[in-house]
Amino acid sequence: MRWEGIQGTVLSAIGWTLQLFAFQMISVSLASIAGAAGFVILFELARRKLHEPFRQREAYAAAAIIAGAAVVSSHPIQLTPAQPSAIQWAAVVLVLALFIVSAEGLARLNLLPFETIRMLSSGVAYALSGLFTKEVSAALFQQNWVVTAVAIFGMAGSALAGYVFEMSSLRRVRSTIVVGTVAATQMVVPVALAPWLFAEVWPATLSGRLLLAVGITLVLVGMTALVRLPTKPTV
Repeated sequence: MRWEGIQGTVLSAIGWTLQLFAFQMISVSLASIAGAAGFVILFELARRKLHEPFRQREAYAAAAIIAGAAVVSSHPIQLTPAQPSAIQWAAVVLVLALFIVSAEGLARLNLLPFETIRMLSSGVAYALSGLFTKEVSAALFQQNWVVTAVAIFGMAGSALAGYVFEMSSLRRVRSTIVVGTVAATQMVVPVALAPWLFAEVWPATLSGRLLLAVGITLVLVGMTALVRLPTKPTV
């Protein structure tokens, strides 16, 4: 394994451990949004280490995603002790898995862009892994070892699927585009599901809810701009 690969593995392990602790203190929505903050660093690393271009359109797309994350963070969604039921978990896993499978099928039939689907599928799979990580965090705190084991299995499987899809995308698409799309999808999915899964409550005021909606919209706009950027030639 190359030194960069070892570094990436170590950093991923550290990030997962920090996420476990974060889920004890902040809501799933806020943790997902905070995770998108590393997007700026990844863009800069891709420019410096991989010598990838960072043109005006990429800058606008990145700015939209970062601005959206900042707006949502300004009105944080509060942490609640609620945990999903087995039925809720089954429904989430089924819906997200059906999205990935159906999207992959449409892509293979050339009805949808293959690279775009792979990036979105990666983001959805990583988002599901993050939701399972929240369950691991809660189960460890409650010392429920059976639920912990099941959640770890779901977390690892989802993360592996996300990794496979992401690596497939990186063969044909610049890393800045892949990272941006995956990170945005990985942020939006938990924010959308958290009110139902974890009873997280959005701000009571209309202005607070509007700001959250604006922030999520900015992320989606930036993501859309990124996935429409040209792919790199196949080697």
